[in-house]
Amino acid sequence: MTPLLRTLAYRHRWVYDGVTAAASLSVGGPDRLRRLGADALASRLPTGAPVLDLCCGAGDAAIPLESRGLVVSGLDVSARALEEAVRRCPGLTAVEGTAEQPPLPDGSFQGIQISLALHEFSGAERERVLASCLRLLAPGGWLVVVDLHPAPPLLQAPQQLFCHLFETETARDFLDSDPMDLLQRIGFVHLERQLLAGGSLQRILAQRPRGGGPDAAPDAAPGEATDTPQPDLDALAGELGMGGTLAPESDAQAYRRRMARRREVQQQRVASRNVEKGLVIVFTGHGKGKTTAALGMVLRTVGHGERVAVIQFIKGGWQPGEARALQAFGDAVTWHALGEGFTWETQDRERDRELVQAAWTRARGCLADPGLRLVVLDEVNVALKLGYLELDQVLEGLALRPPLTHVALTGRGAPEGLIERADLVTEMTLRRHPFREQGVKAQAGVEF
Repeated sequence: MTPLLRTLAYRHRWVYDGVTAAASLSVGGPDRLRRLGADALASRLPTGAPVLDLCCGAGDAAIPLESRGLVVSGLDVSARALEEAVRRCPGLTAVEGTAEQPPLPDGSFQGIQISLALHEFSGAERERVLASCLRLLAPGGWLVVVDLHPAPPLLQAPQQLFCHLFETETARDFLDSDPMDLLQRIGFVHLERQLLAGGSLQRILAQRPRGGGPDAAPDAAPGEATDTPQPDLDALAGELGMGGTLAPESDAQAYRRRMARRREVQQQRVASRNVEKGLVIVFTGHGKGKTTAALGMVLRTVGHGERVAVIQFIKGGWQPGEARALQAFGDAVTWHALGEGFTWETQDRERDRELVQAAWTRARGCLADPGLRLVVLDEVNVALKLGYLELDQVLEGLALRPPLTHVALTGRGAPEGLIERADLVTEMTLRRHPFREQGVKAQAGVEF
């Protein structure tokens, strides 16, 4: 339940200012309290560096950032608070959104400030907020957190009264936690903590590794070696396992501890993978399912409102079920069946070569089309294997793609040069097949 004083503070500015003034006396008053984050960031960042005031409210702590020559953005869930922040801090770029999922691109800021706001989130929410900060910071960027710290005995009573009157239950939970430990587990490095206000307030500085993520080696701090080994998060995730009956623990508490650690490692792994790019994906091998896998990507892509092109290099002598089904998506899926069937059906090498080259001309146009999110080159690997298409042609065509366009290349016998160029390669292994072992014919819905 929200305390009465907090409700009044949201309705009446003078209540908020009065509580802030009383709480800030031990650090030199409200202005000094609001400058704590700016002082720390300004000493580490160049003039003009982009910074974010997370949960900026009415802009109290953003004003000192702007006065120190930093380019300030302010994020808050309240549109009304952002209007006030812009009025008081005219240079501020207002962003409406949540701190757990800020609508901002990765690596946008050299500094982030969270001033007297982190304690307003639950434990799980705090973890998401700090993971978002790691994502939003450029490599080498700094985070500063100014917030409550467990007070020494003489100040415990005033702090507890403050939490009871003004803050929510999350503040008491925050005082029982260690944000330094959480920051380190998420992937921040070079953590520093300074206690203020008689030990009842803390200012924490933390850096995103310059290598780009929590599992990348950071620049050495003064006096530290540069070759400090970083944990192999992928190996650690494998050691912790997936849980369920595969976990060795029979005790429920031990199992929960293992899975809690597994979640922490997974969150660090996810936070460190922040690159978005168009992928080259190869489905090859003698097993069934190569085209089927690519068509699954088609459905996913169309489901996200993006456009797709499918070019069939060998198939085309018949209309498969997927071509009929995808007609329901209209212009979102363009289907080019430019082959005439298998070689034992066409029996004309020159005609096959001409058709493949014509299909490749169409494919190059699709690969260069910025309006397409996914291009499927079905059975192109077979065309390469049969010598109807040169590998250099395909590699040159892949280079035409816009940065975020994916391409899936299917068919058995993918050449090694294509596999080396690919970002993702799946080789389908044939273990059993009803055509070969049981004499079952090709059936609608399974093969076509």
